[in-house]
Amino acid sequence: EIGSGLVGSEMCKETDNALQKQCGFDLSLYKGEDAVQYTYIITDYTDDSGNTLDNIRMNLIIVSGRIVGGDICSTALDGFMTGLQPRKN
Repeated sequence: EIGSGLVGSEMCKETDNALQKQCGFDLSLYKGEDAVQYTYIITDYTDDSGNTLDNIRMNLIIVSGRIVGGDICSTALDGFMTGLQPRKN
């Protein structure tokens, strides 16, 4: 874990929530609630060619002990952001 912080009403902006909705989350349901964002360094993330990528972070948004959103992203200048995938049964 590299950091955490409180997430305010900013997390409910529709533009920011679009990615979350694609992944089955909806941050607007938690508008006005206290949330915490945790950021973790991912050290074993690989691309489609099997190359390990540097500068990868996972952000989790937590409300009342429950994950309500998040993403995986690269902090590189030409980086990416992808949503969290649902658990496979």
